[in-house]
Amino acid sequence: MKLIEINNLEDNNLNHFFNLPQEIYKNDPIWFPENPEEIKKQFTFSTDKNEIRTWPLIVINENNEPLARAVVILHPKAKDKNGKKIGWISNIEVKEGEYDSLKIILDHCENVFRNENVKEILLPKLDNQYFGLLIKGFDKPQTLLTAHNPDYYFNYLKKYGFKVHLNITSVIYTRETYIERRFEVEGVKIRTFDRANLKKEIAIYHYITNEVFGNRYNYIPRTLEENTAYVKSFLPLIDDELVIIAETDSGEPIGFLICAPDYYQKISEGKIDRARIISIGILQKNHKRNIASAMISLLMRNLLKKNYQYVEGSIIMKTNLPPQLLAKRFGGKPGREFVLMKKKL
Repeated sequence: MKLIEINNLEDNNLNHFFNLPQEIYKNDPIWFPENPEEIKKQFTFSTDKNEIRTWPLIVINENNEPLARAVVILHPKAKDKNGKKIGWISNIEVKEGEYDSLKIILDHCENVFRNENVKEILLPKLDNQYFGLLIKGFDKPQTLLTAHNPDYYFNYLKKYGFKVHLNITSVIYTRETYIERRFEVEGVKIRTFDRANLKKEIAIYHYITNEVFGNRYNYIPRTLEENTAYVKSFLPLIDDELVIIAETDSGEPIGFLICAPDYYQKISEGKIDRARIISIGILQKNHKRNIASAMISLLMRNLLKKNYQYVEGSIIMKTNLPPQLLAKRFGGKPGREFVLMKKKL
């Protein structure tokens, strides 16, 4: 077996990198094929320690067949509460029975991290939104921007020494189980996204995101410029009636809910009657005012009007009970489960 570090986008070994999942998931009807061009955008190949750096890796056998892969990620802002560096590993794939190939890659990842004085590794993690390894619900749909993987990955990573750092769950709403409830909050207006006032909407997203999530471990706050680019990249995927914003009567933003049509389904099945709730955030001082219920209520009415049949709300930390109780209020049921894993160096 041979380990190869891919150093540029012209490297022919990128073919191995992208062919491997095609082989692993060829008989898996749940998996949604990755987009190589989008993944290539994540590869920086930078040597500047003030920038995000990536090391795409692949292991091949003597017949030049890919066996395992991963990407080492060093984000300059990824640090623990004591300021010590945290490393991430993403895009992990390995053929069944090829634990030794995965071990070769993970050994190399650890060497990279040790050389960079990293004290802790998290995997699989790509960014603030895309992380987690599927451990339950392998038969349920892989919705937009969520993970799907074989069940043996978890055992392989435990065998190598990774431990569960976060337990993550999702909730599923269906037309059959949905319980209709309507909520109004005095002094609060619940509305949908206004694309015509994009600058204002981005400012609201930036403000609430950093206020709600900015101090959480593993979350890296973005600048306004970064959030502007992020929101604009999502605009083609957004249905304005599925993005809900809560404001006081005086116009102060206090919460948002972002739901998007499941374009994975459209590409694979040619239709969309499924959606994913990507994020919900409410300023701390407003948590007990039924604002989340009012936003969910409007969202569900809009989804029903548009003939959606299935909605996955993810990702939710399993210890975060309020969103799970909120889901039950509307007939939501437990969905897929994921883990974020950690290893100290």
